[in-house]
Amino acid sequence: MIDLIASTLRNPIVAGLGTATVLGGIAYQLRQIPAMIGGALLRSLTVELTVSNMDPTFAWIDRWLSAQPYARKTHKVTLRSPADNNSIMSPGQSDSMPAYFLAPGVGPHWFIWRRRILFINREEGDKPGGNKSNMRPIEKIHFRTFGRSQAILRSLVAEAHDITMQSSLVSLRIWNGYWNTIRGRTPRRIDTLTLKAGQMDRILADLAWFMESREWYESRGIPYRRGYLFSGPPGTGKTSIVLALAGHVRRPVCVLNLGSVDDDDALFSAITEAPSNAIVLIEDIDCAQATKIRAVEKDPKEPEKESQGVTKAGLLNALDGITTPDGRIFIMTTNFAEHLDAALIRPGRADVHERFEKLEAREQVVMASRFYGDCGFAALPEPVSPAAMQAAFMVHPDDWQAARSDLVAKEAA
Repeated sequence: MIDLIASTLRNPIVAGLGTATVLGGIAYQLRQIPAMIGGALLRSLTVELTVSNMDPTFAWIDRWLSAQPYARKTHKVTLRSPADNNSIMSPGQSDSMPAYFLAPGVGPHWFIWRRRILFINREEGDKPGGNKSNMRPIEKIHFRTFGRSQAILRSLVAEAHDITMQSSLVSLRIWNGYWNTIRGRTPRRIDTLTLKAGQMDRILADLAWFMESREWYESRGIPYRRGYLFSGPPGTGKTSIVLALAGHVRRPVCVLNLGSVDDDDALFSAITEAPSNAIVLIEDIDCAQATKIRAVEKDPKEPEKESQGVTKAGLLNALDGITTPDGRIFIMTTNFAEHLDAALIRPGRADVHERFEKLEAREQVVMASRFYGDCGFAALPEPVSPAAMQAAFMVHPDDWQAARSDLVAKEAA
């Protein structure tokens, strides 16, 4: 056997192939040296910033790029919606908001900004979970500039943030396997809502305290998140106040319909992938089977049914589990708080309970004055929902008496 191996190695053809293989490997490694040296020099002489569309800051950078003069000159652009991940617009600005904007497209770009050359490469990858997934493809923007200080890149991010905060709508996002941004809405002013005396001040004070109390939570070992339960009859403003609060504290709203979430894993993804500064709104939570009060005990002999949708355990863990991200603000709305399982509305999941009622006489007069001024509106004897009053006022914008007559007729029906 040894003689066979020795004779094989002495074969000139085998020896030649072996030599060629070794030389080829050496040549390949030698060809990598310039690239390795070049890469090392590039890393030592430049600073780089990478932004992914999996992070809400991607929208800031996209808007910033579209605002640069280069975006109007480049021959390769991408079409974008102005709605973004965490946006706000002051009232009146939405009418002047463009329906779209153009940003530099996929591929390399460069331009001069603040007397520095910025090299930009925009790349698009595969979808998370494969091409059959309904999630968006991963997209990244790389910035590189000469120097060793991060100052220029930090200035870029700060300017992008300022542009976004000054010129955008309150962002609304819905879950569809990923957080899909829909057209934003102009935030409703807090002072246009009519609530019970002191109720709005109480909610704003609690929200402001939470947003300023991260250190307080952490020093006491308490998970830094806040849950609100807004309950009350239909039309009492539960959803309207969420949008007003989002505008007031400059946060996006992620609307989560539990009926559209496939299972507990999908719910976990929705909660963890929401922007870190988002208000997560779960509307009509009483309609979800997982949230209802436990009825009669199940017959142990009854066969287990295949689980569909979100389970109660999955929902409870999503709201207050070990993997729930810090900084979350959850707001749940319901028409029937008494139908909810006690475990769902305990402190830690629903720290603040606020009930919204129909408007009594004082609140009716206050709301009418916002539409008609000091008109001497005569309050109805029975409580009326804000939605009903607003509907009547919109039908008769210049005649409060006709609006009141409509309200009386509808309440009597």
